[in-house]
Amino acid sequence: MTRRVAKRVRKGMSLMEPAPEEPQMDYEEEEEEDLAD
Repeated sequence: MTRRVAKRVRKGMSLMEPAPEEPQMDYEEEEEEDLAD
């Protein structure tokens, strides 16, 4: 899930249309977790 989020963040998709289960105010935290993992 975190990888998918990071992928969308890099494309900028999360900024325009974030998934219901992943609010755009949550994308930054998910990205950090992905990089740390």
